[in-house]
Amino acid sequence: MELWGNLKDFSLPDVIQLVGFGRKSGVLGVEHNGSTAKLFFMEGNVVHAEMNDRVGEDAVFMLFRLGEGEFRFQAEAAPPEQTIFMDPTNLVMEAARLLDESTRDDAEESAQEEALEIVEAEEAAGGFVEEGEAMELSLPDTLPDIVIGDSPGYEADNSAFEVNGDNDFSFLSEETQVEEPAVVKFTPDMVRDELKAVLENKFGRESKRLLQAVEKCGDTEKDFQQLVKRVERFVSAFVDPKSASKIGEELLEIVSKLA
Repeated sequence: MELWGNLKDFSLPDVIQLVGFGRKSGVLGVEHNGSTAKLFFMEGNVVHAEMNDRVGEDAVFMLFRLGEGEFRFQAEAAPPEQTIFMDPTNLVMEAARLLDESTRDDAEESAQEEALEIVEAEEAAGGFVEEGEAMELSLPDTLPDIVIGDSPGYEADNSAFEVNGDNDFSFLSEETQVEEPAVVKFTPDMVRDELKAVLENKFGRESKRLLQAVEKCGDTEKDFQQLVKRVERFVSAFVDPKSASKIGEELLEIVSKLA
């Protein structure tokens, strides 16, 4: 089997999928800007990877960050050792997750740097109130008197405000009491069950790996949101790119129920 091309036109998950479906053994070499990477396959499974000074899963994750590069697959090349024991599906999902986190961290760092530059620029222009400075409020020296009961023509009747047996205002609170509807709070386990039900219904036997990922997911809403992104990328790469976004929206709707 001879396979070559550029990762810009044929993504790394697609190449791994193609070699995996063919249950081929050999080495996939990738070159880009002087960097060289090698992925060794045994019967369709990635068993070893090398890139610069990285080996194993770290080399695969680094390779995913390239996004482009010339690749060529040569059959029958034997790996020098086995450093990867993860099946191709989970390997691709984990690499996609780490790539997403790295991209998000880079974006947050860039936004923080931009915000810092704005703050420094405004401080330099005198746009901020220095610490310790007080904001002065201009108030009149005198305030108008408010007179109740002593104004001409006004007779105070304090008896109307006496609280006794005849002046029971409890009925007011009784009328304004509104019974709130019961709210069903979803637990992480309930969210997992709904996610698994949707995945089983849509993918049947093919959902096994996805269900395992759901079981290993953390309990926070952020954990579930990251899981949905990984599932969406997996569906786009291995199942149907057109339906990936719709499935992601359906899963996120379930995650939003988490209390």
